[in-house]
Amino acid sequence: MPQDEVSEFLEPNAAEPLPDPWAVLNSADEDGTRWTSSAPGFAARALDARRLELRGEFPAGLARFELLGRDAGFDVESLTLRLRFTPGWDPNEPDPAAPPTGPWDYINGDFVVPRYALDVDGEAHPEFVWLDLPWAEDVQARRARSSFALRFERAGSHVIVLDFTRPDASDARLGCASWREIRIGRDERDACLEPRLELRPELEGRRPRLWLTPERLEALRRDVAPGGARRGLFEKLRARCADPQRLDLLGLGLLALLDEDGAGWAARAVEEGERLAAEPHWGVDRPGHMGCDNDIAAGGNLLVLSLLRDWLRAAGALEAERDARWRAKLLHHGRLMFRFALLQRSYLPTGYLQNHFSASYMGLGVAGLELADDPDAAAANEARSWFNFVAGEFRRRSALSPPDGSGCPLDVSYGLRFYVHAAQAYASATGARLLEGPFYAKLPEYWMQRLWHEQGLAGYRSILWPVARCAGHAGLLAKLCESLAETEAVGAEDLLWADGEPPGGRADVALTGIFADCGEAYLHADPHAERARDTWVSLQAGVPFGATHNRRLTRYNYAHYMPNRGEVRLRHRGKTVLGDGGRSYRKLTSLHNVLTFDETGQFGDAFVWMPKPRLDRCGRLSRVEDAGAATQAAMDLAAAYPDVRGLKSYRRHVLFVRDARAPLLVLVDRVAFEPDCEVRMLRWHFHAPQVEGAPGSRAEVLLGEDEVRFALTMLQPAAGVEAEIGETELVKQYTWRGPFQRHVTWSWPRENAGEAAAVFVARPAEHGLQAERGAEGGWTFAWGGRRVELALDGAADPDLRCEALGYAWRA
Repeated sequence: MPQDEVSEFLEPNAAEPLPDPWAVLNSADEDGTRWTSSAPGFAARALDARRLELRGEFPAGLARFELLGRDAGFDVESLTLRLRFTPGWDPNEPDPAAPPTGPWDYINGDFVVPRYALDVDGEAHPEFVWLDLPWAEDVQARRARSSFALRFERAGSHVIVLDFTRPDASDARLGCASWREIRIGRDERDACLEPRLELRPELEGRRPRLWLTPERLEALRRDVAPGGARRGLFEKLRARCADPQRLDLLGLGLLALLDEDGAGWAARAVEEGERLAAEPHWGVDRPGHMGCDNDIAAGGNLLVLSLLRDWLRAAGALEAERDARWRAKLLHHGRLMFRFALLQRSYLPTGYLQNHFSASYMGLGVAGLELADDPDAAAANEARSWFNFVAGEFRRRSALSPPDGSGCPLDVSYGLRFYVHAAQAYASATGARLLEGPFYAKLPEYWMQRLWHEQGLAGYRSILWPVARCAGHAGLLAKLCESLAETEAVGAEDLLWADGEPPGGRADVALTGIFADCGEAYLHADPHAERARDTWVSLQAGVPFGATHNRRLTRYNYAHYMPNRGEVRLRHRGKTVLGDGGRSYRKLTSLHNVLTFDETGQFGDAFVWMPKPRLDRCGRLSRVEDAGAATQAAMDLAAAYPDVRGLKSYRRHVLFVRDARAPLLVLVDRVAFEPDCEVRMLRWHFHAPQVEGAPGSRAEVLLGEDEVRFALTMLQPAAGVEAEIGETELVKQYTWRGPFQRHVTWSWPRENAGEAAAVFVARPAEHGLQAERGAEGGWTFAWGGRRVELALDGAADPDLRCEALGYAWRA
């Protein structure tokens, strides 16, 4: 993002409330050698150019430190993590000569967040502090921001040294002169450390208690006996665990409790659990680094070892010496995770159901529940502080979630998995119900509208059983039962949480699903169709992660956000026809089917992580109107392009004629420019699994796979447009198997026109299309025995009636 084109689009993004800070420390000179304090008892001084000492009289509890950098101290790439290697490079082929960077080993040295080390009361702190994701104004001012928290067991004087000299520190530019202000106060998460939840009294000293209780275990044993309601699921799980090619630790542990051959299953579970407990680090690199002893891998391992220990102790299959080793492993990694969670305000604590936050906290909370009645009173109190802290943080994060159940699909499906696993452990051990509230009540409908049609249920049942049951959503429960009956891949969660019989009847699913908080809409030819026969269009136009999240949380993590406001996706007969170019570390607007202007995309274009957009600098789903045979929609997108000066308006209109046999999708893009606008080239990008040019036609291409072929036709502009068809190149975000998707790009030189209108039509290739230009500038389409008139009347009635969206339809 050019520096001189940022300031107009900044938001006053104030920090989370820090009421009555104990002290504000200010640098009194440019080289950071002299500091002043707003309160007695607190002071800062430079020990040398790269070590800054903070002293203070701290109360017991969690103290928060906020550091604001000097302006012009960093380049934009350091702040926004733009990747510097070329888009065509294949990161799945690592460079053996380059140093690894944790979970991003295959990106080598190009993806490093600046960080520094701490000394606390004369002892080196084992973790680093990562710099925060930047705020919008930080990008413009080119300054760094950092925050961390420390927990003091006792009140009194403490000395903290910010150490920028360690060999492991990653950015030599950091030093005392990097910072202009430090605010110190009580961390608001301190309240989460207060004991509020306790183990159920009847579970003190009894096993199992994680996902199961002794009473629930007896009922489950009756259900899996011959003729029992869950016997079929039990046999599928037993067959899966008997396969030597498949390792299911939780399945082994559950069978140790349920099967007649429990001792055999227990022996295998003990063997695999011992192997897990013996791993020196629960990740791929050194301790203290992302993805290792305090991140996703460690969170998952904490969960699995906690459940195995709980279940195998209930089965009487864990002898004392091995049990002591497993206990020590859980304590060690729980302490690492807890200390990291408290310290890293800028990473884990900012996640909104984000996978790193959810997985780490899941493992920490469940390990705390497992150790909550440890014979060592100090260890038991420590463990109870873990699970109370996690419960408080989960409740705080749930309050940020959109009340209509929508949100980022990756985090809903991936990060939510870990949250649900923790919530089920809390429900069994303490009775706490963490899956309540508006978000969870509406999430099943969002899944049915969007994710069922795109992702199905494979791999997600463990999330959805508890959510669907808490929400009482009969439609999703019925889908889950159907999925379970059709699959042999039954896991421990299915056996524990599945409903034995599908509910009667079928819950209605709306023909058109609208989720206003995130500005998303889902249009179906038949919302009850099986995925193999569905026809479905999705629109994404609004605030990433939702307006509720944007308003309520100033600290944020937008790592998975895509600059794709206005994107339209199309599926037919269960296959993708129009999609995106694939998951890329460099998030590009050109990987989505919206406009770019002189190669300039939307806010966050080319970033890896990006500043949170202002609410009025996002796209907007301005209208969706359903009339049975067709749905029309409009999206206002100009605000999502902060770098395109002179862009007056960009409105995308969608007409979807729903027909399971011969659907029609019409896109009309209407763009207006200010008189002095310098934009010269408009480019439309469309991505599909396959794209082929149709012989003899510059304006038409074929999309989709062999059994699902669509023709995409560009009707306007009629002249001066160049088409390019090719393979989509991207910096792949995760391991990629198979070919890249392909794309067609239509380029049109603006030639200083004040307005531009483009019309695209997509329909099944087996149906010919007759398109006739009307006298008023509209179009009449005939295809597959259907006829539709599209009138481009240019109306701008502010009440946004049907005709005012720029077209009127008749079918």
